[in-house]
Amino acid sequence: MAGDRERILAAGCKGYLRKPYVPEEVDAVINRVLRHFYTVPSSYRQAS
Repeated sequence: MAGDRERILAAGCKGYLRKPYVPEEVDAVINRVLRHFYTVPSSYRQAS
């Protein structure tokens, strides 16, 4: 519905997914949310 995303994010949610789900969008939202809770030491990060 129009405005759902803005309303949900304004309520404090860290992400929003619309249906039908697109696997790449699900992955991107999960990764973005997890970055708020976990940090990976630089020695464990993969090179780009």
